[in-house]
Amino acid sequence: GAKYIAGADCADEAGGGVNDLIIMDAQTGEEVAEMNADIPADEFAIRCHRVLKEYDCPLFAPERNGTVGGIVVTKMDDLGYPNMYINKSGKIGWVTTSNAQPPKVSRFQMLKEYEEAVRRRATIIHSAEAISEMSTFVRDETGHYRPRAGTKSDRIMSRAICWQMRKEKVFNSVGFSSVQRKAYV
Repeated sequence: GAKYIAGADCADEAGGGVNDLIIMDAQTGEEVAEMNADIPADEFAIRCHRVLKEYDCPLFAPERNGTVGGIVVTKMDDLGYPNMYINKSGKIGWVTTSNAQPPKVSRFQMLKEYEEAVRRRATIIHSAEAISEMSTFVRDETGHYRPRAGTKSDRIMSRAICWQMRKEKVFNSVGFSSVQRKAYV
């Protein structure tokens, strides 16, 4: 059977975003489920827990930036979700800031890699809403990825987090195993 991974973008405290969960086939990159909800963080976590259980509790990396991400991470822990992404320093969740570390993948790099996956058609997107959102997400004059004024990036961020989970875990016949990246000189 298919093995899944999941990522979530948690709405920011300023009210400029919406919570978004994406579940993806770890091997093919095909999206299999999405939940986009403008609801409080604790309710979003409860709904994530319910949906993720339907997909056999895939590896889940919620964005943990700010208060809202922290609430989602804490609530998922309280609910006993068994397969949370934990970084090398032992922290649950994914950081999407410009200086994110570990795993030392900045917001820019994460979005660049996801953009490349979309262009190469390495991921299969079923959401018309996500495709529409992508059409308003541009690189500004400084080279940074940003949504145009009055638009959102929640669906893109959740997918970019999920895409990173594909790099963090390798699918094999037994399941997922961690991979250490090696530098070649």
